[in-house]
Amino acid sequence: MLIQFFQIYSEYASCDFYAVGESYGGKYVSAIVNKIYIENHQAKLKNNLEGMAIGDDLVDAYNHADRIIWKVKEDDQDVAGYLKRAHSFFLAWVRNAGHSVPYEQPRVAFELIDRFISAS
Repeated sequence: MLIQFFQIYSEYASCDFYAVGESYGGKYVSAIVNKIYIENHQAKLKNNLEGMAIGDDLVDAYNHADRIIWKVKEDDQDVAGYLKRAHSFFLAWVRNAGHSVPYEQPRVAFELIDRFISAS
């Protein structure tokens, strides 16, 4: 269908092409770009693929990950911070600390570094 579009509207065939999609469309965008990339070198009508943009639910695991309460010890009354996880990426927020976490929250900073080193 894309080839037909550029055959009918040939004035657009030389323009840069960006594939864009969101939500479930993100699945289609990556498939279309992959097909263009693989087949473009031997195609009669070349596609000027410049890039792609994908966003939303099915491709943005981090923004849809739950924020988990983090405590240094499970029986602590105080919340040390929060964790978010998307696949193998973790983000930790330390409560009541600015840019100087080890100075402002030494116990929490030690636990955070210890968990990072021991990968737990």
